[in-house]
Amino acid sequence: MRALAFAKRNLKEMLKSPISYIFALGFPVLMLILFAVINRFIQDSFISQYENVGGDALDSLLSTRTTTFEMRNNAPAMAFFGLTFIMLNVALLVSKDKSSAFLLRLFTSPMKARDFIIGYALPGLALCFAQQFVCYGVGEIVAIVEGENFGGIPNSFNFGYAMLAVLSQIPAMVLFVSLGILFGTVLSDKSAPPCCSVVINIAGIFGGCYFPLAMLEGLALFAKFLPFYPQVLLSQAILSEAHLGFDNFGLYLIIACAYALVVSALAILMFERKMRSDNK
Repeated sequence: MRALAFAKRNLKEMLKSPISYIFALGFPVLMLILFAVINRFIQDSFISQYENVGGDALDSLLSTRTTTFEMRNNAPAMAFFGLTFIMLNVALLVSKDKSSAFLLRLFTSPMKARDFIIGYALPGLALCFAQQFVCYGVGEIVAIVEGENFGGIPNSFNFGYAMLAVLSQIPAMVLFVSLGILFGTVLSDKSAPPCCSVVINIAGIFGGCYFPLAMLEGLALFAKFLPFYPQVLLSQAILSEAHLGFDNFGLYLIIACAYALVVSALAILMFERKMRSDNK
């Protein structure tokens, strides 16, 4: 009960922060719309270059032309990218509670370390799920409005597979919420945001959120051993309705879960150490 009451308080504090709306929700949605506009300009430019080509020949050319930002790939990437801002939100909350001596006063209460961890993790995970639903929902709407990709390939995706893709992002949710707790615990409210910004940029680049990493084979191979790209590949494989095997799903799931478990364990360890040191 103490953990749930603390989680309710933390959720209210997070919802007061503009980061929850501007960055975690607004920015990924804006990026989805921007990439859809870019796709439209690319398609119109390609068609205008071959406007003198006959109908069947033009259809043949379009069938061989790939779309740079397919919504089936772009929606999972942006949904993943939005989770990084929830990490920033959690880190700010924990660091501010620590700097204001709010946590120090609570440390003298009967609450245990697990109550604090749960109290910070639950609202963070709730915001993660809300962000995922909004991102995939907007992605589907944009895909329907945008229409078909080159070659008549449907741009929209199946709602049921989108929900499975949300569930596949749970390791990423745990990872970023744990990183937020970790940064908020070991850093001040002034140094936590810059460190989170570094992680946000690294996750965006090595998660393939800004551009398809498959275009750069060497970088893509390196990124597969980091916690970001495997998580995006998981959701993309589900949304593309591909046959899920060990190579395109199982291996990436193991990598994503391993990073999430290690970081969450480290966050718990550092928070318990901080609690013990403050209680002395």
